[in-house]
Amino acid sequence: MDHSHVNFCTGGALYTVCYGTRPIANFGFVPQSVSARWGSEWKKAALHYYDRTGLVRFYGEHLAYRGNYMDLDPVYKDRYGDP
Repeated sequence: MDHSHVNFCTGGALYTVCYGTRPIANFGFVPQSVSARWGSEWKKAALHYYDRTGLVRFYGEHLAYRGNYMDLDPVYKDRYGDP
């Protein structure tokens, strides 16, 4: 794919998930507007929002710059003697 016409260097990934697919692992996702965190009010909201909840994330790429680096500390070592 030729992207030479766009005015940016890199991109990222758009990640979306609908939580209504795993009934035990994903039960209980409610909006922040639901003040209850347990009990009958929370359970009613959790049942209502069970198949109405999703997640949208964007993972942007970050280019390498001279100031962005990691270095090993010469003083601190792990139990095997490695920095």
